Amino acid sequence: MHPRRFLIPPGTPLQEGRELVLEGREAKHLGRVLRARAGTRVELADGAGLLVQAEVTGRRSGRIRLRVLQVERGQDDRLPLEVLVGILKGEKMDLVIQKVSEIGARSIQPVITEHTVPRLDRHQERKKVKRWRETARQALKQCRATTATLVHGVSTLEEALDERRCSAGIVLDAAHGARNLVEVLHDPGILPPGKDGAIRILIGPEGGLSRGELDLCLRRGLVPASLGKRVLRAETAAIGATLVTALFLEGGA
Repeated sequence: MHPRRFLIPPGTPLQEGRELVLEGREAKHLGRVLRARAGTRVELADGAGLLVQAEVTGRRSGRIRLRVLQVERGQDDRLPLEVLVGILKGEKMDLVIQKVSEIGARSIQPVITEHTVPRLDRHQERKKVKRWRETARQALKQCRATTATLVHGVSTLEEALDERRCSAGIVLDAAHGARNLVEVLHDPGILPPGKDGAIRILIGPEGGLSRGELDLCLRRGLVPASLGKRVLRAETAAIGATLVTALFLEGGA
C-alpha cells in the first residue's frame, strides 16, 4: 500500500536527512485528520516532478516536522492533450479542472466566449486562476501523478486559438451533425497526426459556442466532433471528451 501523499510548494529545499516543515491544510489533514505520529511514513509531491519519501518526526502548533528519506524525480506522465473550455458557472468549473487534471491533460485553457455567464474582472480572474491551479495540484493526490496539469490564465477564444499551437484540434459541436469523437480521433484523413502527437480539444460553456465562434474554429483548423446523440451538460461533455481523447492517446480507444 502506498503511503499517503501530501503536497509541498515547488522549490522547497530537499535533501536526504534534512528536516522540513509541513504547514497549512496539508499539515491539518496529516495531523488532525490522520493523527500522524512520529515515525509515520508519507510521500510528498511538489507538483513539478519531485517525489519525496519522508517520515514524521514531530508535531507542534499545527505544524508537522518531517525528515526526508529519499528524493527522486518522477516521469512526467501528462498526456499531450490541451483542453480549452468555456468558463462554467460556480463549482462546475472547479469540477472540470479537477477531473481533467486527474485524467492527465497537459494543460487547461479557461476561455471567455459569447455564452460565458460568469463575467470576471481582473481581480476575480486572478483569484479564480489561483484556485484552479491549486485544484490541479490537489488532483495529484488522487491520481498519484508527479506533474500537475498546467492551468493557463483566462483568455478570449481568439487569443486561445492564436496562442495554443498544437498539431491537431477538435471542437465539440452537438448541433450540426458532427461525426462521433471516437471516429474523428481514429480517422487520419480528418485529423492528421502531428509531429508531437499533441491534440487540443475545445468545449464550450453552458449554451455552447455561437455559430460565429464555430466558424472561427473551423477557419483555424479545428475539426468538429460530437459525443453522441444525447445532450450533455457542459461539464459532463468536458470531462467525457477529455477521457475519450486520453484513452485514444494511450492506445485504448
